[in-house]
Amino acid sequence: MVIKPLKDRTDMNDTALDASEKGARRWRLAGWISAGLLVVLLGLVLIAPGLIDWTAYKGRFETMMSTALGRQVVIAGDLSFRTLPTPALRAADVRIGNVPDGRADYLAKAERLDAVVALFPLLRGDIRIRRIELIAPEIALERAADGRGNWLLGGEAPKETDIPETDSAMAAISVDDFVVRKGTLSFYDAQSMQEFKASAIELRLVAESLSGPFQGQARMQVADVPLDLSIKASRFERAARVPVSVTMMVRDAKATLSGWFRLQDADAHRPQMALSAGINIPDLAVLLGDMGNMASHPLPVIAGLDQPFSLEGDLSVDGDIRLSDLRGKFAATTLSGALLYIMEDDPALTATVRADQIDLDPFFAKDAVEAAAAEGASIFSEKTVNWPDVPEDLALTLSLAVDAAHYRGGMISRATMELHSEDGVLVIEQARANLPGASSLSLNGQLMQMGENPQLAGTLKASSSNVRAVLDWLEIALPIPRDRLSSLVFESAVKATPNDIAFDDLSLVLDASRLEGTALMAFGTDQSALEADIRVDRLALDDYFLPPAPDAPPFDRVDLSRRANDMLVDPESLICA
Repeated sequence: MVIKPLKDRTDMNDTALDASEKGARRWRLAGWISAGLLVVLLGLVLIAPGLIDWTAYKGRFETMMSTALGRQVVIAGDLSFRTLPTPALRAADVRIGNVPDGRADYLAKAERLDAVVALFPLLRGDIRIRRIELIAPEIALERAADGRGNWLLGGEAPKETDIPETDSAMAAISVDDFVVRKGTLSFYDAQSMQEFKASAIELRLVAESLSGPFQGQARMQVADVPLDLSIKASRFERAARVPVSVTMMVRDAKATLSGWFRLQDADAHRPQMALSAGINIPDLAVLLGDMGNMASHPLPVIAGLDQPFSLEGDLSVDGDIRLSDLRGKFAATTLSGALLYIMEDDPALTATVRADQIDLDPFFAKDAVEAAAAEGASIFSEKTVNWPDVPEDLALTLSLAVDAAHYRGGMISRATMELHSEDGVLVIEQARANLPGASSLSLNGQLMQMGENPQLAGTLKASSSNVRAVLDWLEIALPIPRDRLSSLVFESAVKATPNDIAFDDLSLVLDASRLEGTALMAFGTDQSALEADIRVDRLALDDYFLPPAPDAPPFDRVDLSRRANDMLVDPESLICA
């Protein structure tokens, strides 16, 4: 038997350590290889999309989007996608088709669409869109003659139950920046044949999520009129008050809204609002001209409106619309009033306006009226615009009052007008005013559209204890003795249009004389005319003529007729300074 010597314990330990180190090295090598493969795979995942020709897949994207929108979608340009440094999509020359009988070729099209998405939020299931940018988009909205809108995609309007609720899904989607550059928006209404177009649109909208908060600014040109809009709103939650503020500017004119709104679960289409509203206009005439141009319906030029105007009040909406505590200024005039619009099956609008005092001279100054007439808007011009239609189902009630109106150095006091509407016709219950010379003027009747022009039909009454004072106030000089024209009582049925005034059943008591009959005054563009059928009970003509001067020529009927004709040719001289 052979006995082998035992190995030293130290040698045995060294052998075990060598085996352990070799195993560790193998695991480290495997780890590095795995990490390398992971990096390579991750790199391929991130880089490969940028190496793919996505344009070849446009057909699939177009089919998918066309199916979702119910309209033909075309990507006529290139399509690309990248993942580094952040996921981004770019599509050039994108077009969304219009309805078959649409006026425009496309509902919308854009020169380019860029979208950038944050990577790491995407990995945990949140969609954070860092930026959506539309370059030169053109949107053509249309309403057909039957009331259908071409913006209703998929062929059906969304139902009330389809309105999304605020939940975690909406909160998980955010848009850091939504940008529009060089955009165009148009709207055409085939029912009214009206068209609206905004160009040079620059827009930026920021939202932390689809439920807010929101902040946006927009700038555009409408009929060469610059328009700026900004809006801020807090996070949207059903049945909760959402603070909001809106500012809009048309040139230098500014309008603001601030307060809160709320959408109730029971009726999302009837919001509640409580807002403070205000407008500040440096020149009211300029703004009205801009508004007419933007609406493609120029308004007549009215003398005297080239003054600053401001108005503020409280706006509340809770089924009905209410404007309360209205306070305003027009030049030196202080205004107050209120408005209530009831939105029911039978809508009703009630408004009251009061002015403390107003200067009428700028409205009737001869140079201002002539300037307005040059623009086709004289108060005696056949070009006067049609009276706006009053909806037949609207119950309108309007109350106007002016404490004092200054004109030609005199004062018109306690001027009031009460009117309402019946089946689209404005009924003037009472319009009256006190004039200089212990005089008064009143009118009641109806104002309606007759053919191409509005017509006023009613009863006109006037009385004066000092007709001479009224004539002096109007600066009408008549060669009549001072002791004549002391009193007047007048009443007549009247029909007036921008082109003529007709008096029927006319009754005039002047001093001691009574006149009855009819009269018609026609205002033409070149020449005016007067036709009258008057019966006089008695008239002492000698009392109305001044004694002739010693060297005066004999009485000339032709000269008297010429003077009367001159007055008819220029009727505005009777009221214009």
